[in-house]
Amino acid sequence: MDTLLSDTNHDGYMDHTQSYGYGHESLEHPKIDFNGDGHYDSYESYNDGYGNTNFIHTDGHGHVDAIAQDDDHNRLIDREYVDENHDGRLDHLLSDGNGDGIMDYSTSV
Repeated sequence: MDTLLSDTNHDGYMDHTQSYGYGHESLEHPKIDFNGDGHYDSYESYNDGYGNTNFIHTDGHGHVDAIAQDDDHNRLIDREYVDENHDGRLDHLLSDGNGDGIMDYSTSV
């Protein structure tokens, strides 16, 4: 995403545009090891419009197997949805409880 559209007069039409990043923190990409093999993995990223930066990892077959999120844009992952059993469905939420970027908790979703 590179442009922020907004409806300044609340008539339902986007009447103002500005480049994404203007007046906001720049999008910084962390190094992420999605599969735990000790090597950083490639991913795609986007801002979801709710303040979260999402980092999408796909497996060798093109299926999304993990989505990591950095809510506070500090280059540390705050939570990660993963396909733990590799069935093509994101089924676990890993979360960081103390802000160090290491996932401390796992919950089925």
